[in-house]
Amino acid sequence: MEVKLYEAMGGLTVRLGRIAVSGKGGCGKSVVTALLAKAFRKRGLKVLVVDADESNRGLYWMLGFKQLPTPLMELAGGRQGLKRKMSPKTFLVATGKSPVNILDRDVVSLSELSPPYLVEDDGLKLLLIGKINRFSEGCACPMGFLSREFLGKLRLKDDEVVLVDTEAGLEHFGRGVEANVDSMVIVTEPSLESIRITEEMSRLAAEAGIKNIYVVLNKVPSENVALKLMEDLGNRGVNVAGFIRYDPEIFEACLEGKPIHGEKAEEDVEALVEKMGVKH
Repeated sequence: MEVKLYEAMGGLTVRLGRIAVSGKGGCGKSVVTALLAKAFRKRGLKVLVVDADESNRGLYWMLGFKQLPTPLMELAGGRQGLKRKMSPKTFLVATGKSPVNILDRDVVSLSELSPPYLVEDDGLKLLLIGKINRFSEGCACPMGFLSREFLGKLRLKDDEVVLVDTEAGLEHFGRGVEANVDSMVIVTEPSLESIRITEEMSRLAAEAGIKNIYVVLNKVPSENVALKLMEDLGNRGVNVAGFIRYDPEIFEACLEGKPIHGEKAEEDVEALVEKMGVKH
């Protein structure tokens, strides 16, 4: 299977819509999500970041926020409320639709979203689906269902974009979250395991009908390594949109819990966003 990159034609701005950012655990997808959000804001787009990873908790400070918003899951009465609204049919997700309505509306717009279910600063919004907080509280499937429904009901204007930081690995594909995604950024790091998962994610994203698929190499130590990885992935039928160099500034920000900043990494993400067709 060959995954084709979307090439912007004639310098027109591409409407990327709802973008899922996926990858193996530890590949840096949350960092890439934060860097993409920053690059999109520089281009004047209104950005909603959806934290759909029930495990990691650092995305909010990477984006520069002081605290997490109240989980969207609380609108349905928390985990138990979600479970009461769900049935075995809920997990039949081939079409991305369900006979169950968790959110009390058919359409959601960015302008309708408000605190405490999001935090906002200068055109950047963060919404949290939910987190695992207690021992033996159960699987995260209800959160996956809520993510899918929310994305399916979300309507965007031309100057709005949504970045979804998915959970690590492949399970969100099984939950059908990608049924309501327009584009996907797959983050891979220099390791065989990451390359193999990237190959599988590319196949599943294409199977989900996602038209715009961008594979991005992250934490790359040198251009030679980047070229080698691109060749390897190319031999597996996966084209690479770009790479992000290892950046000590990013490492320090993650270590200290500060907003993401890194001159080299930001420069590489700017090039990636240009390739995605989003112009200044």
